[in-house]
Amino acid sequence: MLPRLPIALILSAVVLTFVGCVWFDFIPYDDKANIYQNPSLMDLSLTNLQHIWTTAHDHLYMPITFTVWALLAAISRSVSGTLNPSFFHAANVVVHALNAGLVYKIICHLFATMSLRQRYLAAIAALVFALHPLVVEPVAWAMGMKDLLAATFALLTIRYYLHSVTQTKRHAYLIATIFFLCALLAKAATATLPLVLFVLETYWYKLPRGRAAARLGPWLLLGLAALIATKLLQPDGELPFAVSWQDRPLIAADAVAFYLQKSIWPTAMSIDFGHRTDRVMAQGWTGTTIVTLIVACSGLGIAIWRRRPLAWIIAFMFMAPLLPVLGFVPFGFQAFSTVGARYAYLSLLAVAVLVYHLLTTLPARIVIPLGLTLVTVLGTLSWQESRYWQNYHTLFALAVALDPDNWTMRYRYGWALSQDLRLEEAITQYRASLASNDGIAAVHRDLGRALAGLKRWSEAEESLRQALQMSPELPDTRPSLAGVLHEQALTLVRGSNDKERIKAALPIFHEAYTLSPNDPAIATNYRHAQQLAQP
Repeated sequence: MLPRLPIALILSAVVLTFVGCVWFDFIPYDDKANIYQNPSLMDLSLTNLQHIWTTAHDHLYMPITFTVWALLAAISRSVSGTLNPSFFHAANVVVHALNAGLVYKIICHLFATMSLRQRYLAAIAALVFALHPLVVEPVAWAMGMKDLLAATFALLTIRYYLHSVTQTKRHAYLIATIFFLCALLAKAATATLPLVLFVLETYWYKLPRGRAAARLGPWLLLGLAALIATKLLQPDGELPFAVSWQDRPLIAADAVAFYLQKSIWPTAMSIDFGHRTDRVMAQGWTGTTIVTLIVACSGLGIAIWRRRPLAWIIAFMFMAPLLPVLGFVPFGFQAFSTVGARYAYLSLLAVAVLVYHLLTTLPARIVIPLGLTLVTVLGTLSWQESRYWQNYHTLFALAVALDPDNWTMRYRYGWALSQDLRLEEAITQYRASLASNDGIAAVHRDLGRALAGLKRWSEAEESLRQALQMSPELPDTRPSLAGVLHEQALTLVRGSNDKERIKAALPIFHEAYTLSPNDPAIATNYRHAQQLAQP
């Protein structure tokens, strides 16, 4: 019983910290397109499953993740009769708890922990992984399943590969290969996992490099193919800016500094940290970025000079999972931010390994109290942060409060408010977004649509014309402007037989019809006005 107690403590701590997430709502920030309005999740049919496995959705090919969502949707509908977000959030908590247990097992394997005291230290280290505020985003956000599930398969890959290296267990390498393929099919960003395993096999266990390269080379090619396929699904044309090769080291350095800072001091967490690509390039090499990198590189250099390979192995374990999302190669989310808490999920394995190593160097009388204090602080921070994920209002309000000049978050907050018909509040957020950046046509368009919802026709027309001028092909702009002009024309002619008023409305009807000729109401009223205007 005692050897299983650390695992029970880990699982209990995860549930205690994150059980409140089960009753959270969906967030209209990717949840809408990928989950609750995804046609492939409408029913668990062979046709939909075939579509999931043969077609990318919203520039993402993650068939295992979408299959899990389809299963959860089917269970939700069979139990509650509707698509209940609680099933998705509960699944996230369960998968995260499983991941925490796997981290514990991996630490025990790496350090060959045998005594009960060592196992408790490994449990504390695993709890640092499990309760670190960087994990809140993927756990509390229904969309985070892709990151959690990919990490599950990645951690299973590590565990079984280590078994194949150190214990020559039969079929362990084959099982690890299957799990690696599953990780790629859950999220392609796990493609760099073979690099971590190569370092562990050749430097941690000091085994021949040729054998490791032969075993992991095919995996690395598979991972590279997955990254290329993902890149082709997310072309640069999706980004509203160009990133030159000269700027990419700056973007990557800023991202690395961010992840290091948040790993050590995880406060002021948000769904959007304001690290937009244009902002990062405009700021250049900030003092914070430079100091963070100098301190990190100096510490690593000292460790290498003192011949302590564990330091650079852990540093590599931290960096490798981040390589696909550092910005050396542009990716879709850079349209909004160069960093995200969810990207660091698997890197926290390195943090847990480092914590275990540091705990083993401390005096026995203080190590357990100190470790429990650390875990309690992290758990409290994560519990508090998770409260903000209960709905879009609390989440976006926090992001805006932390960074009032973040026009993207203001815009998304306004859009979410509009979906709930809280139009006055939405207009406030749209105007604040435009005050920070008035060059985004979509913000002008959605401001115009919100104003139209309140029947403020002239203001709506002004915003929609601005959007149309800035981006003539922006979706929904023409029909929205046509609808506003149509209402203005109807206001002129409604309840009146005055031919002068009708003639004054004709050019407005005409422009509305030109913008949206297939709208039956506009076409009918335009023809009727033409008839009334005749002598």
